[in-house]
Amino acid sequence: PARIVGRLAGDRLVPYYSRGDIDGGGALRGRGLEIAYLADPVEVFFLQVQGSGRLQLEDGTTVRVQFDGKNGHPYVSLGRHLIEEGLLTEDQASMQEIRMLLAAMGETERQERLNVNPSYTFFRFETGGPYGSLNVPLTPGRSVALDPAVFPKGAPALLLSRKPDLAKDGTVRGWSPFCRIVLCQDAGGAIQGPGRVDLFCGAGAPAEAVAGRMKEPGRLFFLLKRKV
Repeated sequence: PARIVGRLAGDRLVPYYSRGDIDGGGALRGRGLEIAYLADPVEVFFLQVQGSGRLQLEDGTTVRVQFDGKNGHPYVSLGRHLIEEGLLTEDQASMQEIRMLLAAMGETERQERLNVNPSYTFFRFETGGPYGSLNVPLTPGRSVALDPAVFPKGAPALLLSRKPDLAKDGTVRGWSPFCRIVLCQDAGGAIQGPGRVDLFCGAGAPAEAVAGRMKEPGRLFFLLKRKV
Protein backbone atom coordinates (compact mmCIF):
# COMPACT_ATOMS: atom_id res chain seq x y z
CA PRO A 1 0.00 0.00 0.00
CA ALA A 2 3.02 2.34 0.01
CA ARG A 3 3.38 5.19 -2.46
CA ILE A 4 6.78 5.53 -4.11
CA VAL A 5 7.84 8.90 -5.53
CA GLY A 6 10.82 9.17 -7.86
CA ARG A 7 12.05 10.44 -11.21
CA LEU A 8 13.34 8.72 -14.31
CA ALA A 9 17.05 8.91 -15.08
CA GLY A 10 17.20 7.19 -18.45
CA ASP A 11 15.43 3.89 -17.79
CA ARG A 12 16.03 3.90 -14.02
CA LEU A 13 13.74 5.15 -11.25
CA VAL A 14 15.84 7.19 -8.81
CA PRO A 15 14.87 9.32 -5.77
CA TYR A 16 13.31 12.67 -6.56
CA TYR A 17 15.22 15.87 -5.78
CA SER A 18 15.59 16.76 -2.09
CA ARG A 19 15.13 20.20 -0.51
CA GLY A 20 18.87 20.79 -0.78
CA ASP A 21 18.79 19.88 -4.48
CA ILE A 22 15.83 22.19 -5.19
CA ASP A 23 16.48 25.24 -3.02
CA GLY A 24 20.25 24.97 -2.71
CA GLY A 25 21.22 23.34 -5.99
CA GLY A 26 18.58 24.81 -8.29
CA ALA A 27 17.53 21.40 -9.64
CA LEU A 28 14.18 22.74 -10.92
CA ARG A 29 15.38 26.20 -11.94
CA GLY A 30 14.53 27.44 -15.42
CA ARG A 31 11.64 25.04 -16.01
CA GLY A 32 8.84 27.55 -15.46
CA LEU A 33 7.30 25.54 -12.63
CA GLU A 34 6.98 28.42 -10.13
CA ILE A 35 3.50 29.76 -9.36
CA ALA A 36 4.58 32.51 -6.92
CA TYR A 37 7.67 33.95 -5.27
CA LEU A 38 7.76 34.55 -1.50
CA ALA A 39 9.94 37.20 0.10
CA ASP A 40 11.16 34.93 2.91
CA PRO A 41 12.48 31.36 2.44
CA VAL A 42 11.52 30.56 6.04
CA GLU A 43 7.88 31.35 5.22
CA VAL A 44 8.14 28.97 2.25
CA PHE A 45 9.42 26.28 4.61
CA PHE A 46 6.56 26.71 7.11
CA LEU A 47 4.00 26.85 4.31
CA GLN A 48 5.29 23.47 3.13
CA VAL A 49 5.08 22.03 6.63
CA GLN A 50 1.47 23.24 6.95
CA GLY A 51 0.49 21.93 3.51
CA SER A 52 -1.76 24.83 2.52
CA GLY A 53 -2.04 28.54 3.15
CA ARG A 54 -2.77 32.02 1.89
CA LEU A 55 -0.40 34.27 -0.03
CA GLN A 56 -0.74 38.05 0.12
CA LEU A 57 0.36 39.52 -3.20
CA GLU A 58 2.01 42.89 -3.76
CA ASP A 59 -1.28 44.44 -4.93
CA GLY A 60 -2.91 43.50 -1.60
CA THR A 61 -4.99 40.59 -2.90
CA THR A 62 -4.91 37.19 -1.23
CA VAL A 63 -4.80 33.85 -3.01
CA ARG A 64 -5.01 30.32 -1.63
CA VAL A 65 -2.49 27.59 -2.32
CA GLN A 66 -3.17 23.92 -1.67
CA PHE A 67 -1.02 20.79 -1.40
CA ASP A 68 -0.36 19.29 -4.83
CA GLY A 69 2.29 16.63 -4.18
CA LYS A 70 5.56 15.85 -2.39
CA ASN A 71 9.03 14.78 -3.41
CA GLY A 72 8.78 11.47 -1.52
CA HIS A 73 11.57 12.14 0.98
CA PRO A 74 10.85 11.49 4.68
CA TYR A 75 9.92 14.41 6.91
CA VAL A 76 12.63 15.43 9.41
CA SER A 77 11.74 17.81 12.26
CA LEU A 78 13.70 21.06 12.09
CA GLY A 79 12.74 21.83 15.70
CA ARG A 80 14.17 18.51 16.90
CA HIS A 81 17.37 19.18 14.95
CA LEU A 82 17.80 22.62 16.54
CA ILE A 83 17.27 21.12 20.01
CA GLU A 84 19.87 18.41 19.38
CA GLU A 85 22.30 21.08 18.15
CA GLY A 86 21.81 23.02 21.41
CA LEU A 87 20.32 26.05 19.65
CA LEU A 88 16.92 25.70 21.33
CA THR A 89 15.56 24.03 24.44
CA GLU A 90 12.50 21.78 24.50
CA ASP A 91 10.40 24.64 25.90
CA GLN A 92 11.57 27.04 23.20
CA ALA A 93 10.90 24.87 20.15
CA SER A 94 7.76 26.69 18.98
CA MET A 95 7.24 27.91 15.42
CA GLN A 96 7.72 31.49 16.63
CA GLU A 97 11.07 30.75 18.30
CA ILE A 98 12.32 28.73 15.33
CA ARG A 99 11.42 31.59 12.97
CA MET A 100 13.32 34.16 15.07
CA LEU A 101 16.36 31.90 15.34
CA LEU A 102 16.50 31.36 11.58
CA ALA A 103 16.02 35.07 10.90
CA ALA A 104 19.18 35.81 12.89
CA MET A 105 21.30 33.43 10.77
CA GLY A 106 23.18 34.21 7.60
CA GLU A 107 21.68 33.03 4.30
CA THR A 108 24.04 30.07 3.89
CA GLU A 109 23.64 28.77 7.45
CA ARG A 110 19.85 29.24 7.32
CA GLN A 111 19.57 27.20 4.13
CA GLU A 112 21.74 24.47 5.61
CA ARG A 113 19.40 24.25 8.59
CA LEU A 114 16.31 24.13 6.36
CA ASN A 115 17.92 21.41 4.23
CA VAL A 116 17.94 19.13 7.29
CA ASN A 117 14.34 18.35 6.30
CA PRO A 118 14.67 16.85 2.78
CA SER A 119 10.88 16.65 2.34
CA TYR A 120 9.49 19.18 -0.15
CA THR A 121 5.86 20.11 -0.83
CA PHE A 122 4.47 21.41 -4.12
CA PHE A 123 1.38 23.61 -4.43
CA ARG A 124 -1.40 24.63 -6.76
CA PHE A 125 -3.76 27.60 -6.65
CA GLU A 126 -7.13 26.73 -5.13
CA THR A 127 -10.45 28.44 -4.47
CA GLY A 128 -12.20 27.48 -1.26
CA GLY A 129 -10.78 25.17 1.34
CA PRO A 130 -8.30 24.59 2.78
CA TYR A 131 -8.87 20.93 2.00
CA GLY A 132 -7.60 17.99 4.01
CA SER A 133 -6.50 14.58 2.78
CA LEU A 134 -10.17 13.57 2.34
CA ASN A 135 -10.67 16.52 -0.06
CA VAL A 136 -13.23 18.15 2.23
CA PRO A 137 -12.83 21.68 3.67
CA LEU A 138 -11.19 21.76 7.10
CA THR A 139 -13.02 23.40 10.02
CA PRO A 140 -10.94 25.55 12.40
CA GLY A 141 -10.79 24.01 15.86
CA ARG A 142 -12.59 20.84 14.74
CA SER A 143 -10.50 19.14 12.05
CA VAL A 144 -7.50 17.05 13.08
CA ALA A 145 -4.71 15.31 11.17
CA LEU A 146 -3.86 11.73 12.14
CA ASP A 147 -1.96 8.79 10.69
CA PRO A 148 -4.45 7.05 8.34
CA ALA A 149 -2.58 3.76 8.84
CA VAL A 150 -3.65 3.81 12.49
CA PHE A 151 -6.88 5.79 12.78
CA PRO A 152 -10.16 5.59 10.81
CA LYS A 153 -10.52 8.34 8.23
CA GLY A 154 -13.43 10.73 8.79
CA ALA A 155 -14.28 9.34 12.23
CA PRO A 156 -15.39 11.60 15.12
CA ALA A 157 -13.33 11.69 18.31
CA LEU A 158 -13.18 13.49 21.65
CA LEU A 159 -9.99 15.51 22.14
CA LEU A 160 -8.82 16.59 25.60
CA SER A 161 -5.73 18.77 26.00
CA ARG A 162 -4.86 22.36 26.84
CA LYS A 163 -4.35 25.50 24.76
CA PRO A 164 -2.45 28.76 25.29
CA ASP A 165 -4.22 31.89 26.50
CA LEU A 166 -2.70 34.78 24.59
CA ALA A 167 -2.35 38.42 25.58
CA LYS A 168 -3.04 41.18 23.04
CA ASP A 169 0.64 41.30 22.09
CA GLY A 170 0.61 37.57 21.28
CA THR A 171 2.54 36.41 24.34
CA VAL A 172 1.32 33.43 26.35
CA ARG A 173 -0.16 34.48 29.71
CA GLY A 174 -1.26 30.98 30.71
CA TRP A 175 -2.77 27.69 29.62
CA SER A 176 -6.35 26.47 29.89
CA PRO A 177 -7.85 22.97 29.40
CA PHE A 178 -10.20 22.27 26.51
CA CYS A 179 -12.42 19.37 25.51
CA ARG A 180 -14.14 19.13 22.13
CA ILE A 181 -15.46 16.84 19.43
CA VAL A 182 -13.14 16.69 16.41
CA LEU A 183 -13.13 14.93 13.03
CA CYS A 184 -10.25 12.97 11.49
CA GLN A 185 -10.08 14.79 8.15
CA ASP A 186 -6.40 15.24 7.34
CA ALA A 187 -2.98 13.56 7.30
CA GLY A 188 0.63 14.65 6.87
CA GLY A 189 4.21 13.50 6.49
CA ALA A 190 5.01 14.46 10.08
CA ILE A 191 1.84 12.85 11.48
CA GLN A 192 2.98 9.29 12.01
CA GLY A 193 2.12 6.62 14.55
CA PRO A 194 -0.53 6.50 17.27
CA GLY A 195 0.95 9.26 19.44
CA ARG A 196 0.54 12.33 17.21
CA VAL A 197 -2.47 14.51 16.43
CA ASP A 198 -2.49 17.97 14.81
CA LEU A 199 -5.42 20.31 15.45
CA PHE A 200 -6.26 22.70 12.60
CA CYS A 201 -6.51 26.15 14.19
CA GLY A 202 -7.54 28.20 11.14
CA ALA A 203 -5.96 31.19 9.40
CA GLY A 204 -4.66 34.55 10.55
CA ALA A 205 -2.30 35.82 13.25
CA PRO A 206 -4.34 34.61 16.29
CA ALA A 207 -4.61 31.08 14.85
CA GLU A 208 -0.90 31.06 14.04
CA ALA A 209 -0.02 32.22 17.56
CA VAL A 210 -1.92 29.25 19.03
CA ALA A 211 -0.91 26.61 16.46
CA GLY A 212 2.78 27.51 16.62
CA ARG A 213 2.88 26.81 20.35
CA MET A 214 0.69 23.70 20.54
CA LYS A 215 2.83 20.69 21.41
CA GLU A 216 0.87 19.56 24.45
CA PRO A 217 0.07 16.11 25.83
CA GLY A 218 -3.55 15.09 25.54
CA ARG A 219 -6.02 12.27 25.15
CA LEU A 220 -8.06 11.25 22.13
CA PHE A 221 -11.13 9.01 22.35
CA PHE A 222 -12.71 7.70 19.15
CA LEU A 223 -16.49 7.42 19.18
CA LEU A 224 -17.70 4.04 17.97
CA LYS A 225 -21.20 2.75 17.52
CA ARG A 226 -22.14 0.52 20.44
CA LYS A 227 -22.72 -3.11 19.53
CA VAL A 228 -26.04 -4.34 20.92
